[in-house]
Amino acid sequence: MSPREKKRMSMLIQQGRLAEVRAILATRSETSETDADRWVIRGQLEERVGNYSLAISYYGEAVSLGCHSAELFNNLGALHQEFNSLEQAERYYRLAVEKNAELAEARYNLGVLLRKTNRAAEAIEHLRFATQHYPRYPETHLELALAFKSMGDYNCAQRHLEKVIFLRPNNAHAINILGNVYQFWGRLAEAIACYRQAIGYQPDLVEAYNNLGSAFLAQGCVTQAQEEYRKAIKLRPDWNGPYSSLLLSLNYQVLPPRTVASAHRTWAKQVCSSIPKAGIRRAVASGRRIRIGYLSPDFRTHSVAYFVEPVLAGRNSDRFEVICYSDTRSPDPMTLHLRQFADRWHDVSVLDNNALFHKIAGDGIDILVDLAGHTANNRLPLFCRKPAPVQVTFLGYPNTTGLDAMDFRITDAIADPVGQTEGLHSERLIRLPGCFLCYSPPADGASIALMSSSHSAHITYGSFNTLAKISSETLLLWSEILRLTPGAKLWLKSAGLDDPETRLLVVDRFAQLGIPETRLILGGQVASKKDHLALYAKIDVALDTFPYNGTTTTCEAVWMGVPVVTRAGDVHVSRVGASLLGAMGLGEYVASTDAEYVEKAVSAAEEVRMRVHWRRQLRAKMEASSLCDSKNYMASLEAAFAEMARRTV
Repeated sequence: MSPREKKRMSMLIQQGRLAEVRAILATRSETSETDADRWVIRGQLEERVGNYSLAISYYGEAVSLGCHSAELFNNLGALHQEFNSLEQAERYYRLAVEKNAELAEARYNLGVLLRKTNRAAEAIEHLRFATQHYPRYPETHLELALAFKSMGDYNCAQRHLEKVIFLRPNNAHAINILGNVYQFWGRLAEAIACYRQAIGYQPDLVEAYNNLGSAFLAQGCVTQAQEEYRKAIKLRPDWNGPYSSLLLSLNYQVLPPRTVASAHRTWAKQVCSSIPKAGIRRAVASGRRIRIGYLSPDFRTHSVAYFVEPVLAGRNSDRFEVICYSDTRSPDPMTLHLRQFADRWHDVSVLDNNALFHKIAGDGIDILVDLAGHTANNRLPLFCRKPAPVQVTFLGYPNTTGLDAMDFRITDAIADPVGQTEGLHSERLIRLPGCFLCYSPPADGASIALMSSSHSAHITYGSFNTLAKISSETLLLWSEILRLTPGAKLWLKSAGLDDPETRLLVVDRFAQLGIPETRLILGGQVASKKDHLALYAKIDVALDTFPYNGTTTTCEAVWMGVPVVTRAGDVHVSRVGASLLGAMGLGEYVASTDAEYVEKAVSAAEEVRMRVHWRRQLRAKMEASSLCDSKNYMASLEAAFAEMARRTV
């Protein structure tokens, strides 16, 4: 086939004149079976009508007959990607680029694949080339923006998203992602405006509703967040993301515990009804180490890391083999730090639930531990299939998963008093003898700024919890504390407070309770963890939130020499503070009623000498407490794991 004839037939295919091409091919002699170009044309025909497997076969014949053009390799890559054969797709894209580095389409396709498989740094090189050759092609800028966003370069991401919107002003997807950039920066009002604009252009863009819910939650507007999550669920009931976010948001409100438990079970029935349960049964062979798999999206700089590190680092490697399944989309130095403690480490962030199921089942895991619950990017639907004989939820979420397939939940007798919360869980509660958590203090902790014994003026209360935890009940308690301590101020620090509109919302909430803005100190994000911890030098007494207690915030405050007053409720989410403070020997700061909470907070502020004492002694007291005793903690946790491993479910 001459180049001219090949080009003509390719143009006819692009024009949709397929019958004419088939007629031309039918006139060819049998000897043309060895003509590579004929197989290319055949492949193009089948690709045009959607017969992708046949197109791959025909293109393969062309390759075997010596046609090694960059365009053919690019087509093969795209077809293999259509079938989710990513390794093959990447191989052909790389062959195409190797043949012709100037083929922008191949560079673009390779860049997209690399980005989707969490290799954004390499993807950027190819996507930049594509944008230079197709500067007015919105998709190239969009993909490059997503790659920069994955790398944490939000400035470049913003620049390319704005190019997309300039080229195509009604591109709802780009506007939605621009909202994500603003939300990352704490510019919540601008993020909300973007999400609403995206929804205006595309009313069925479910991601925008979910993101809008997250932005409202970051503002502390829990009810508004729930409305958006419900809209997302209605649009796409098979997407777990907004449903889990809705369940998480219930923990921020004072609701009947059985109502919250029922909502979790309803979710589980809906999600698991169509998922077949594998029901893997496997007894641990005598003498073999128990194989534990930890699955988490938060093996990174995250609150979970401070509690999972002692679990990984302190394991008994003679009795237990640890395999970590890192679903972390943006690894960082903490990821590398945690990785050293595992026997095996797998990055599973690019695997779907089906592939991950087979990965875990193939690894022969005895106990699979969920570390996320209903927090962001969880894999709870995977647990419906039971890839391991024993499944446990632990550490990352203060409530039940709702799953019958989740066998156990690790807690303690303070967070879940015996006989009080069993009926609220789909899991069997395993209570450790001490606190259910073990804390690993930050390695870069700021030094404690000591107080003088004469320090008494300008008492400053503080809470560095997320705004969503500042419920109406919490506001009432804090307002009463401020009324009873004239001249005292309340320092709130949260990422949402970087946004001027969000600050006004917080100020207005306090004003409605008679607390003027002059009594408040509002701060947003700071440059580093060390800077964050250093702020505790300006706090006299930390106030815990209710009903959703702080966890990492409580530990950090005590670590920096600041006592924390907590209000203990009836269920786990509102009893974490009691468990933590009890483990540190600070039970005197646990209140069981609203009035007691207010009284303890006021007394703690007035007791200058005791505050001076704690500033000097709390860190040492905490280090010596059971909360930081990883050896005894791990003995208890691993005894529980050993008992679980004796069961087959």
